[in-house]
Order: sequence, then C-alpha cells, then structure tokens
Amino acid sequence: SHESQSVVKLRVDSFIGTLGMSSILLAACYFVTGGTQIVTGISPTFTQIGQKLVFGLPLPVFYMIAIAIILWWLLEYTPVGRYLYAVGGNPQAALLAGVRVKRITTGAFVLSGFIGAVAGIVLGAELGSASPDVGTSYLLPALSAVFLGATQIRPGRVNVLGTLVAIFLLATGVKGLQLVGTPNYVDDLFNGLALIIAVALAARTSLRKS
Repeated sequence: SHESQSVVKLRVDSFIGTLGMSSILLAACYFVTGGTQIVTGISPTFTQIGQKLVFGLPLPVFYMIAIAIILWWLLEYTPVGRYLYAVGGNPQAALLAGVRVKRITTGAFVLSGFIGAVAGIVLGAELGSASPDVGTSYLLPALSAVFLGATQIRPGRVNVLGTLVAIFLLATGVKGLQLVGTPNYVDDLFNGLALIIAVALAARTSLRKS
C-alpha cells in the first residue's frame, strides 16, 4: 500500500502516514462519487452480510469475533507475532536481532488495510448505503480503543483482548450519551477526550512496566 511505502521508504511517522493517507482516500472517494451518497442499486444479497441475524445477533459480531481470534493467535502464538511486537517496541533493536523490520512493517500495514477494507464492506452492507465520508468518524475511536486496550488484560502491551474490552467501554459511553439526549457534538468531544486519556494511560502503564 502507499501508506506502508511512505512509512517504510520515506520514514514518515506512522500516525502522520495514517492521517495523510486517510485524507487522500477521502478525496479520492469524493472524486469518484461526486460527493453523493449511494442509496440505490444495492443488492439485497449484499446487505444480508451486514444485516442478517444469527442467534439473535447481527453477522458483523461474528466477523469481529473471527478476526479477533485470528489476530490473537497470530500475535500470541506465532513467530510473526513476536516479530511484530519486537518491531513495534524497538525497531532498531529488532533490526540488530535479525528481524526484517521493513518487511514486517509493510506486512502490518497491508494486513491493517485489508481488515479496514473488510470493515468498510461490512459497514456498507449494514447501512444499506455508501457515503464517501462515512468512515471518517471511526478513526479516533479506533485509535482510542488500541491505546486504552494497552492498559487492559496485558498492561503496557497492545493486545487483542484488551482492545475488545476498550471497544465495548467506548461504545457504551457513546451510546449512553446518545440515550440521555446530549447534542451530536458531544460524541466528538467524548472521542477526542477518550483518545487523549487513553494515550496518557497507555504511556503511564508502559513507564510503570519498564
């Protein structure tokens, strides 16, 4: 992906690369769609993959569980997972230890992009429509969940189970604000504060661990 190449070859900070690429992709979506929302011509078969209920739960819940299990196994029980943690913790030390840092970094971004694409497809099926800017609002909560998850289950270390717990905590907070009738802008305020607090907590947890 272009994002992984900018991070690996141009040595752009990963956060900056993510933000920059998201803006580029948003512009591309507006260019392709003309800024209009797609609400017609969507196959009912397609919407079923996001709206069908199984055991009373929507299918996206099972997609999430399946992806979480695969990532958990990958990170905790394979050499690739150890390499990912090593590169994320200290790329210079990992390089000296013989880890192919550039290859691991590129693979991580490609895998993240693939999972993001799957999530976008499922979201489109769930909504039954497509808007060029529908994914923008999910960026901050995703980052917040990862950092907050690093303070759970395995403190000081990003992990799948902790991220899942954080997702439910953040989703519960947002839904609670909506139920009490707060203005729409409060959701953005909550997500922004959650990201700042999550990063601060993750940093303090890492310092205590070290």
